[in-house]
Amino acid sequence: MEDFRRKKLATTAIEMLSSTEAAERKTAALVCGRERLTTAIPKLKDLLSDQEYFTTNHPKSWTRVYYVRQAAKDALEKLGEDVGHVAVTAPD
Repeated sequence: MEDFRRKKLATTAIEMLSSTEAAERKTAALVCGRERLTTAIPKLKDLLSDQEYFTTNHPKSWTRVYYVRQAAKDALEKLGEDVGHVAVTAPD
């Protein structure tokens, strides 16, 4: 049963990385990192340039936070990938 769960989770998470919904892409990236899904690495790298963001006043006034990029970056780092500099915040 555990093997089935892991396989289904992996398949679903990797599919969700291509979702049109930003929240699903973020969730999928978090799952891929947590579950150490190395087959997701190419799609996670694609998300490092994801355009979805929200605007906040923290840490500075009118800051864009690219939350999907952040989740993808974190997942790739958990998988041992060197992602270099990825812009996860920017002034709005």
